[in-house]
Amino acid sequence: ILIAKVLLKVVKIGLNPLGNLFIKLLGLGRYAEHSILKDFYMRLNDTIEGKSDTFFFNAPTVVILTYPATKSGKRFGRTDCALAGENMMLTAHARRIGSCMIGFAEAALLTKGLRKKVKVNPDRKIGLIFTLGYQKTRYYRYPAREGWQI
Repeated sequence: ILIAKVLLKVVKIGLNPLGNLFIKLLGLGRYAEHSILKDFYMRLNDTIEGKSDTFFFNAPTVVILTYPATKSGKRFGRTDCALAGENMMLTAHARRIGSCMIGFAEAALLTKGLRKKVKVNPDRKIGLIFTLGYQKTRYYRYPAREGWQI
């Protein structure tokens, strides 16, 4: 709910005509479309009211991978987190556990209060956030794909 409240403030800025212009000037025009912002605003309100879980889709587990924030720390911390997370997600998939990367949660964890609430130390940076859980739908085969042409 805290993530939704933080992002709701950002979406309100985008719904404002001046804020929308600012988003477009930053080169983020694909995020400035009014219908998308309005839809996301309604989803965030539903999350705050407890009607749905827009970010984590009611997943039982959220994994937060971090790395040292100090300059003398790891040089490739974000890359290490991405590679470790990818391997964790592939291992989960092999065990029929679904996973999904959650980029919006990373943006919301920039606030100190929320970081403290989920117990991320201030001397760490967020590398990757993803969910784990059993999927409602089970796929028995992959969809047909076009062949490669060389």
